[in-house]
Amino acid sequence: MNKPNRDGVWKDPAGVEPPPKSDGTWVRGLVGLMAVNAAGLGWLAARASVPADSRPAMDGIVQLAAGGAVAFAAYYMLTRFAFRTLELVAMVLVLGVGVQGTIAALETFAELSFWWDGPVTLRQDFAGVMLACLLTGSLLLIGAAWGLRYCEKLRLEGSGIRVWAMLCGMLLLPAATCFVGLPVGVLAESFQEQPDEWASVLGVVGWFFSVIVCIWNVKFFVASLALQSSIADE
Repeated sequence: MNKPNRDGVWKDPAGVEPPPKSDGTWVRGLVGLMAVNAAGLGWLAARASVPADSRPAMDGIVQLAAGGAVAFAAYYMLTRFAFRTLELVAMVLVLGVGVQGTIAALETFAELSFWWDGPVTLRQDFAGVMLACLLTGSLLLIGAAWGLRYCEKLRLEGSGIRVWAMLCGMLLLPAATCFVGLPVGVLAESFQEQPDEWASVLGVVGWFFSVIVCIWNVKFFVASLALQSSIADE
């Protein structure tokens, strides 16, 4: 007669346990991938069937929808952590600076013909500019959630240290980018016939600030891992 083992799993007469039941995760992922693929093919077919002058509007709708979906996911991730009024104010200020920096970068790319032909205008390239701003804001919100996770894991209570931890999380990706990119920019500026000294000075200051942000992120991350390891040992 078959008897269950200590885990409540029944064995066959040969004493071999049956294989564990599949949770169906891979099936849901495959079905979701097929649904996205079908939706993309349907959109391409619909786009090909409309006049050429209507296609930019369809592309703009898809871009705004994709940017809105990413922004909603970032906002949902942020709401999983509690934040205070001062942290919210700092978050809004950084988001505003990030959007301004995104628009300025797009204008620079347009002048160098990296993105558009001609200057960037919100009226002509509204969907593209909005998508870039939404993606930038989403990355900053995800970083804010990461900084608030520092506050929760380390149980930070002071207003100053909490705001700083959140800002370090928000600026993690920009600081890592500036850590690599600013020295290249300063070096390229120094080889110009008429180098801009103020741009070089600001580049050096920005590089040192990015180093500080990266160091503090490493410090918070290591402290979080050490605290989690000590709790697990107990």
